[in-house]
Amino acid sequence: MAAPRKLRLNRPWIQIAEPRGFGDLLACHGALAAGISVLFAIAWWLTPGQVPIEICRLHAWTGIACPTCGGTRVFHALCHGAWREALHLSPFLTGVFLILFILWSTSVAGLLLYRIVLPGERLIRLIRSRRVWWGLAVLWAVDWMYRVVLLYPKT
Repeated sequence: MAAPRKLRLNRPWIQIAEPRGFGDLLACHGALAAGISVLFAIAWWLTPGQVPIEICRLHAWTGIACPTCGGTRVFHALCHGAWREALHLSPFLTGVFLILFILWSTSVAGLLLYRIVLPGERLIRLIRSRRVWWGLAVLWAVDWMYRVVLLYPKT
């Protein structure tokens, strides 16, 4: 991707720039917007019981819910506006899917406004921080224990 012509907005959290052409815009936002749109469409039309594959191998082999068990149900609930149900099923995965929605909306907005939207310095430092990743790992483990002990104790 070629460097953007002119930086419009340079904030610590986000940068917005003009693309050199439509190819740059598609390279930056097209695949992400299209891929997440397909996921949203699948989650909208299929219920978790209609998914044609067996999703959780760990659960099938051991009877223990895996760290992502319930993710399909959470995503389906969020796509249908059932926030309370999604939070009950998995607070952590609800947050992950909300971040995915923010990425999608940023990419779609970039395509519609003909702008390249990139993370700023502060956001990049946050993403690269080991503390953030360790904190997310701990939250994921706590969420998994919540689901194993409270939601799926006898599966």
